[in-house]
Amino acid sequence: MSKHARNLVHIDTADLLSLKIKEQSQMLSILERELSTTRDALKHKERQLDDYKVQSAKALAKAIHDGREASAKCLNESSIENSRIKGVVRELELALFKERLRSKQLEENQRRLVSQCSTTRQEDVGLVVRDLNDLRKSISKSLIERLKT
Repeated sequence: MSKHARNLVHIDTADLLSLKIKEQSQMLSILERELSTTRDALKHKERQLDDYKVQSAKALAKAIHDGREASAKCLNESSIENSRIKGVVRELELALFKERLRSKQLEENQRRLVSQCSTTRQEDVGLVVRDLNDLRKSISKSLIERLKT
């Protein structure tokens, strides 16, 4: 092979290598751009994930806060209702005590009347006892109706 032909082969090889280097360089540039784009996309996804974590934490904190408020409100309402029920029970106990006292007083009055009327006729005593029993029943009914309301 002549010197000129060798130079041409050498030039062709150099040109081919130069083209190959340019091609590889362009490929490297494309890959670097893709890598950069991928990194940007990854950073964007990481920011989205961080935002999601923050939003989730806020939502969880709000749910916990709302739950605690609802629980406290329910507990407060329950306590108020408990106090109201205790008050009603006290009123009923007092009314029952008063009714028992009235019953004892009525029995006492009945005994006195019976002893006072022992000298009178038996029919009069029966009428007085019946009247007192009717009065007692009337008072009991009245108290029961009052307790129902």
